[in-house]
Amino acid sequence: MKQLSVPLMPTLSSERSLYEISGLMAAVEKHVINIMPWPGEGPVPEVSFRIAHNGTSIFLQYMVKEEAVKAVYLQPNDPVYRDSCVEFFLDIAGDGTYHNFEFNCIGTCLSAYGPATRGERKYRSAEEIATIRRGTVIKTEKDVYWELIAVIPVSLFNITSLTGRTARGNFYKCGDDLPHPQYLAWNGIKTERPDFHQPGFFGKLIFQSA
Repeated sequence: MKQLSVPLMPTLSSERSLYEISGLMAAVEKHVINIMPWPGEGPVPEVSFRIAHNGTSIFLQYMVKEEAVKAVYLQPNDPVYRDSCVEFFLDIAGDGTYHNFEFNCIGTCLSAYGPATRGERKYRSAEEIATIRRGTVIKTEKDVYWELIAVIPVSLFNITSLTGRTARGNFYKCGDDLPHPQYLAWNGIKTERPDFHQPGFFGKLIFQSA
């Protein structure tokens, strides 16, 4: 199981512009998403992420370089995993009940929570998803580079602070309907078929207190 420390950065504020947040996140350690539990065909995208917190929000930055992008879905809880998509799954209580946050390359978000049993998971409302600030940049050259910034408030977890907490989670890149479907993970998964909803394969996340 992988482990990472999520730095506490008081200078990060959910009130700052996403441009300012992106600049501050440059000082945070970068982690790669490069495990392919279910190898496919075509070029492998280059994917990395940064994560930090300020006690009351999680700050995520994803950087993706791939051969092509797709962005069809525009509404909250649309199946963005079919587009060029990055994902963050978090079990804040360590009891197997987890939250999933999935974003396509234009920032459309799908989010749900509950146990791994699919029928028992509940989608977040559009109003709740609206509390997640998002911004993206897409640059097209030989390949396509895109970046996502997301700010997730702790109110979505029914807690008041992340400081000092230990949780479990995973980070992903996918794209079911891309010319070459792809599935990449930060912490490895061992299942026969593609399935990111595997809390048993989450890594350890330590939200620093200093």
